[in-house]
Amino acid sequence: MSLDLFNIIVATVIIWGISISTLIKNKFLSLGNLYLFFYSVLFLIGIKLFIEDTIHDFGGQNLFLLLHLVLILYLFCIPLLKLPRKSVPFVCTNKKLVKFLYWFTIIFSVISLYEVYVNITSGGLLLLFTDSSYGEEAYAETRANMDVVRQEGRSLSYLSIIIGQALQLAPFLFIYSIVDPNSKRIEKLLLGVCVLFKLLNAVSIGSRFGIVVPVMQCVFFYYFIAKYVSSRLNKIIISIGIGVGVFMFAALMAISVSRAQGAGRQDDMYLYYEAYASEGVLFYGKYAYDHGENRQGERIFPLVKRALGYNNVADSYAKRLNKFKMMKINEVNFITFVGDFMLDFGFWGGNLILLILIIFYKSALSRLKRIGFAELCVVFMLIVTLNGFSLYVFTDVSGNLFFFILLFLYFITKQKRQNYVQK
Repeated sequence: MSLDLFNIIVATVIIWGISISTLIKNKFLSLGNLYLFFYSVLFLIGIKLFIEDTIHDFGGQNLFLLLHLVLILYLFCIPLLKLPRKSVPFVCTNKKLVKFLYWFTIIFSVISLYEVYVNITSGGLLLLFTDSSYGEEAYAETRANMDVVRQEGRSLSYLSIIIGQALQLAPFLFIYSIVDPNSKRIEKLLLGVCVLFKLLNAVSIGSRFGIVVPVMQCVFFYYFIAKYVSSRLNKIIISIGIGVGVFMFAALMAISVSRAQGAGRQDDMYLYYEAYASEGVLFYGKYAYDHGENRQGERIFPLVKRALGYNNVADSYAKRLNKFKMMKINEVNFITFVGDFMLDFGFWGGNLILLILIIFYKSALSRLKRIGFAELCVVFMLIVTLNGFSLYVFTDVSGNLFFFILLFLYFITKQKRQNYVQK
């Protein structure tokens, strides 16, 4: 057995030990436990991937870095390990603001439906399942178009930015509306349609990211709030979710087959899927500390750097590839959300920022006596972060905006509730 393989096995045993021990201690499968088991499975798959993959060079696995990844994942899961409990009821708060957000999301998402409709009716869905090369071609064309826009310095219109944020809010508000007693059926239905069309559009342009991210957001967030849903409604939601999930899984497989052919890996599809799931863990163990040069925060916080007056901020993949030529790894390969912070700020700077985020999440969700809209904003922020088994999701200008919108909603709704209680 090589030292690299031994290091991966040790880290895998430790994360499985943490997952099982926290489950025994909590006596129920909380969302935090679910994420620990999710990453434990990825570590386990990583062992097989390391042994069998002949395309990537995963050699040089550092045990300290692998254990560091386990530690950071555990710290991010701590705020969710004991929530929700029976003693923490859901309380409907900020009714007017939530109602405004519902219709803001619905109206601006509907504006984008024409483009989605064109993509879907142009044959994208049918070609995906009948033309094995369509998924790769559609994805390449979409990414190329976006890179051209950014390289030429053309900014997205304000309307496009607003629509983008509305579509990002859709999964959060749709799941929240399920437990909101003040939301009407039409609002639940329209928010659900917004999420569905968002997924269908991702399918039509061959984007796995556009499928995996919203689906994981909905699944994990619903798992968190399911205890607040009536048994009858829960059965309906699960039934619909299974139907949509089966279709999305088939579409994801079709896209993966097409992308695998483009990468020359069609002969070993299982290994291709394993790489998609677990290469982030192995690349973290190799490159988290020694990755050539730092990206100076230009993937994680480009909007912040622009606001601070920095020029020549590389706010797209193409720009970063051209600017940071000394990096040993870039975002073509996964390195987990933790790894993105290491690549941007270096090991010590990345840890400092992650520690600040951990302290914020823990303080926002500690000693709760009830859960309302404000707390669920923070829970969703944690879900989006922990879903980054591939890369950090709150990146680039759009991701930064979404992060600060959720952060703003947390602070303003928490403050309004406190003022209401004081009165």
